[in-house]
Amino acid sequence: MLNMLKRATEVIANPNLVSAYYDNAGGWAFYDNLVLCISIETHNSPTGKEPYGGQITKLLGNIRDIFEFALGAKPIGSLELTVLGELARKKFPEIAGFTLDADIVARETIRAIADAGDPMGIPMMLASMDSHPGYSGKPFALGGNVGITRKEVAQKGVPRIGDWAVVLNWTGNDGYHGATVSSGGLTEKTDTGDANHVQMGDTFPQQKLMRARLELRDNDCLSAGNDFGAAGFTSFMEIAEATKRGVGYAGGVKLNFGWVPTKCVGIPDKIIAVGESQERFGHVVKPEKLEEAMAIYEKYELMATVVGIFTGNNRVQIFNDPDATKLTVESPLTGVVSFDVPYEMFDRCPLPTAKPVAPPTLSPQIVFPKIEKKNVEELAIQVVGSFALANQAWATTQYDSTVQGITKQGPLYGKNYNIPSSLAVLKPVEDKNWGVTFSSSFAPWQFDVDPVAAAFNAVADAVIKQIVAGVSMEDICLADNFYTPDKDPYALWYLCEQVKLLAETSVAFGAPFITGKDSSHGSGEYNGTIVNVPPGVCVSALGKVPDFHKITPHLWSSPGNKLYSIGYQTKTLKGSILASELDLIERDQIDTMTIGQGARFLKELEVFTQAGHFASAVPVNRGGLIQKLFEGVQASGFGVKTDLVEELFPESFGSVLVEVSPKISGLVEGYFNGEIELVGEITATPEIAVQGTNLDMNKLFNAWNSGFTRKVVV
Repeated sequence: MLNMLKRATEVIANPNLVSAYYDNAGGWAFYDNLVLCISIETHNSPTGKEPYGGQITKLLGNIRDIFEFALGAKPIGSLELTVLGELARKKFPEIAGFTLDADIVARETIRAIADAGDPMGIPMMLASMDSHPGYSGKPFALGGNVGITRKEVAQKGVPRIGDWAVVLNWTGNDGYHGATVSSGGLTEKTDTGDANHVQMGDTFPQQKLMRARLELRDNDCLSAGNDFGAAGFTSFMEIAEATKRGVGYAGGVKLNFGWVPTKCVGIPDKIIAVGESQERFGHVVKPEKLEEAMAIYEKYELMATVVGIFTGNNRVQIFNDPDATKLTVESPLTGVVSFDVPYEMFDRCPLPTAKPVAPPTLSPQIVFPKIEKKNVEELAIQVVGSFALANQAWATTQYDSTVQGITKQGPLYGKNYNIPSSLAVLKPVEDKNWGVTFSSSFAPWQFDVDPVAAAFNAVADAVIKQIVAGVSMEDICLADNFYTPDKDPYALWYLCEQVKLLAETSVAFGAPFITGKDSSHGSGEYNGTIVNVPPGVCVSALGKVPDFHKITPHLWSSPGNKLYSIGYQTKTLKGSILASELDLIERDQIDTMTIGQGARFLKELEVFTQAGHFASAVPVNRGGLIQKLFEGVQASGFGVKTDLVEELFPESFGSVLVEVSPKISGLVEGYFNGEIELVGEITATPEIAVQGTNLDMNKLFNAWNSGFTRKVVV
């Protein structure tokens, strides 16, 4: 299935593409000779068992993907997204005692992300938290990072025969079974056994490693490098595999595990091989640069040890001889030889096969309540007070978003800095106005109802956040993170359909996927109760603009201006926040625009946005128009009057709420004829008036201001 996304990226042939699905991160051309890179991954099972360790390792591990991208990159921005299980155990009360309460996971997540990102000196771009009963066994713990490097060092390095294999820092028992737990399904047995072996990251040695890595890059000391990710040394050994790019290295490495520094005595070779002790790196050091490299390691107080040599014989050779005094390409294996096989052997490892099983025909039974003027306030309170959409500034402000001094639009905005941004904007080059833009989309309730349509909505939402801000489609690339259950008989079918749809949408939009990860063990089993995550995919978008000053702001600018909803207007509450609050969720079909409609609309929107007609703009997604109107009032201090009622609550992913001057309202209505709806007018006082009646803003504010903290803060 990965090949579908790879082929789609090849078909698009975007000239901004530097690398895709090949390195630790995807590479995307910035301006001049600079290159951006993006990596996003999950750490789900460890977070469910030990959330502080799981989450801190999630973010730190992903940061390593950035500064080990190609020959080295500098991290410039982080993403944090966590979906918890149900905060009140209504659907799965019987798993109490087998899993941590969701509020504990929430608090430990916030503490871990602050402890990981802040000392690393990397600004938080976007951060959010959600809750859904399907994540009660295994949370969705997603972390991402963006980095920057130079074009001449932006391709994955290749070892040369005679290069030294150097390991940084010590290997220990911690992290043994790390990949097993991260990728496997949780049960009451593994939850208390294997999960205890999950590694825990440490920011301070990693901060030193990051600085050293960039200095090694700039001094041309390395041919290649990699972190010790899942499966430890065996992950590092991928560097020595015969390259398929035809750049000349035949493959092959010889490692002496007797020289590997360990945290404790007696660690067996198998743990050295696959253990995931954190803050370790494998560097391929050029022989003529070994002395200079060692001086850099010493400068940053890093333990650096030569443990092997790259041979060119296309074999993985591992032996343990602590008394060995010499190592060459030709020297024999001495001591205990544990591995001596050709790399081709790994190609013969059979992958499991499975046949997708289509789900049964749907027979939805839910009837949604009629939305009328008299119940708008009551329903609005439920939406704005929901855990996902309530004020999360208490958590988000614990993450440093201004370090490095490059943030132009961070995770929050508004006069009280407490409204979530839909787009992050960074200015990484001091004397240039070039902007880096980042957005992301994931709506668990949508995936619960219609996993395939929700996947399209995720792409449309991530992209439209960029387009309505003023980013050109040709300057946008995408990242995918799939999370599917392994005990749902229909999950594979949904996954196949999602991948097909994402590939088709990517080509139609012209936005290539350049990196991605999947976690296919999203099920937990506890005392006979199976908990499945909804089959889902988070889609993130990375873009660039030549001048960040021209980004369309979120903040309303002036009373008297008109507000329009532009784009596909859904009429249903299926998969919405309101439906989840009313407990009206079941598998069904969500109506969305077609791929062709989406591609055409995005092009029209791109042209109109870049003409500078919008005074402000935000996407209409979770919570629908009522949420965006409430956030607009809170952010600006202005108000709004609208004649809409039932149109306020559906969630029209792929549409936008825009502010325009009355002078050009006719132009806007004519340009988007058939895809536009007048929402209302901005007023001077901070009220929401629906058909002439003001909603009680105190009730709405109190629900919004407490909907998150009363469930998380002790």
